[in-house]
Amino acid sequence: MALRQVARCVQLSGRLSRQHQQAAALQSRWLSTKMTSEPQEKVIEEGKVVIQPYRPERAAESDDKLRRRLLYQARKRGIKENDLIFSTFCHKYLDALNRTQLEELDIIFNEHDNEWDMFNWLTGKDPTPDYLKDLSTFVELKEHTQNRSKEVRVTMPPLHPNTSS
Repeated sequence: MALRQVARCVQLSGRLSRQHQQAAALQSRWLSTKMTSEPQEKVIEEGKVVIQPYRPERAAESDDKLRRRLLYQARKRGIKENDLIFSTFCHKYLDALNRTQLEELDIIFNEHDNEWDMFNWLTGKDPTPDYLKDLSTFVELKEHTQNRSKEVRVTMPPLHPNTSS
């Protein structure tokens, strides 16, 4: 939204060259097409607004490629607490997950973008939302978060445990 406003101001000011104006117009067009692929709002009878999740198409993503993407996403969550939970979970279990469990983990990582909500659901501070409650992978992740074996988890595990750093 901000880039579109900047592009509009630049076009109105006339201070930039024609090439810059064309670049701003391309950015504006890109933003408008990006906005249409975002989640759509849907109003239901009780007057509540439900936002449909945006799921990008990942045509024929192999299990190996999915595992690599999930491993990356596990380590780059936005808050250190979730980085530690997800990265240690993936280090321990990712190679053993089947396709259904991998897709469930993908839903867990990508259906919700508030990391503090996710942390509170995993630790049991807040009730788990319905769309996650029935996922077996989320149940395993909550169990992993409880850390009943009292493992020390203060750093993320190495990406490649067989290589020396």
